[in-house]
Amino acid sequence: MSKPVSRIAFLLLGSVLLVPACRKPPPAGEPEVKGRVEDADGNPLPRVLVRFHSVQDDKAQYRTISCLTDESGAFSGKCPPGEYKITLLAVQDVKPPAEKEKGKPPPPSLPPGVAKKYGSLADTPWQVTVPPGGKKDLVLQTTP
Repeated sequence: MSKPVSRIAFLLLGSVLLVPACRKPPPAGEPEVKGRVEDADGNPLPRVLVRFHSVQDDKAQYRTISCLTDESGAFSGKCPPGEYKITLLAVQDVKPPAEKEKGKPPPPSLPPGVAKKYGSLADTPWQVTVPPGGKKDLVLQTTP
């Protein structure tokens, strides 16, 4: 008779311990980052990959978040709060490499007229802090 009683006590204790966990609100989602990418004249840069690279000393916490701009140069995505460097990458049609080029990855490319510094993590002038509430008015304008 002690076995059924101990099982019932165990089940009751387990349900009492789990109830507070079920009442916790779910963790908030990652904040949203919205913005626009423009050339030096203020024209939109469509179909450009905007890459947020976390600035962390801890390699385990390093993240890269990518967003694609639309035809108006606008982008949006989810990005954990923190400090980021931002780079650009042109989106191209992917074609299989020629036989003699196999094994060599193509170099990253940028949209026409965009300086190489915007494609380099070491040289990019763009660095931004994403607060816990997100960032919704980011304008990334290139310079020659």
